[in-house]
Amino acid sequence: MTELLPASTNGRAHKTTPPRGTRPARRPVASDAEALPVADLAAMRSVLDDLPMRVMLCDLNLTITYVNKATVEGLGRLAEHLPIEVEDIVGANIDIFHKDPAHQRNVLSSDANLPVRSIIKVGPETLDLSVQAVYDEDDAFVGAMATWEVITDRLKLEAEKEEATADTSAVNQLLQVITGARSAAEVAQLAVDTVRAQFGWAYGSYWEVEDDDALHFRVESGDAGPEFRAVTLAASFKEGVGLSGRAWRTRDLY
Repeated sequence: MTELLPASTNGRAHKTTPPRGTRPARRPVASDAEALPVADLAAMRSVLDDLPMRVMLCDLNLTITYVNKATVEGLGRLAEHLPIEVEDIVGANIDIFHKDPAHQRNVLSSDANLPVRSIIKVGPETLDLSVQAVYDEDDAFVGAMATWEVITDRLKLEAEKEEATADTSAVNQLLQVITGARSAAEVAQLAVDTVRAQFGWAYGSYWEVEDDDALHFRVESGDAGPEFRAVTLAASFKEGVGLSGRAWRTRDLY
C-alpha cells in the first residue's frame, strides 16, 4: 500500500488531475523552498470522512497528511501486514511501504506522470490503487491523492467464472469430438487429447480400475519425458495410495 499522496495548502481547496492528455499547459510545482504550510483539511474533512471510497493524501515530501475513515477501517483489516500501526500512518512517509522507494518517488515527483493506476499486494489481499495529482487554486502541484479498494474477492469470483466457462467449453468440445468414436479406447484417447488441449496441459493420462481394484494406466496425451512414461506404464495404484490413488479417493481428477 504505497502510492498514497497529497494535501491542500494555505487552506485552499485542491483540484485533482484531469485525465492524461487533457491537462492544460504545465503547472508550476510548489517547491520546498516556498515552505508550504501543512494543509488545512478542515473544509474537506467532513466530505472525505463520509465517503465510502478509501482516500489518502500526501504532500510533495511524500508524507501522508490525511486518511479518511474508510481508509482507517480498511487498513485495520490489513494491520498485521503493514510496517507500522494504523494510528501512526498519518505523518509517515510512503517510503516505508516499499522495498525500493526510488521508483515511487520518481513517479510522484512530477504531475506529468499522473494519474496512474496499479494493482498491488498487501499480505494475502489484492488492492486496486489509483493516484491523481492535486493542485492548489493557483494550479501549483502540491501532492497527490490515492484512492483504493480491496479486490481480492472480486478477482476470485472472476477467476471462478472464467474456470467455469473453460470447463463448459471443454465439455462441449469433448462431446463434439467423441460423437464419431468407434470404441471405448478411441473415446478415452479423444477425451484425454481434447481436455489437455482445452486447458493447455503439457501432459494428460487416462487410467482404468481393473479386477484387482487398482488403477492401471491406459492412455496418454502429450509428453512428460521417457523416465516418467516408463514409471507410469509400470505403475498401478490402490485407492488412496500414491498421487493417483489419492486423487481417486478425493475424486479430484483434474
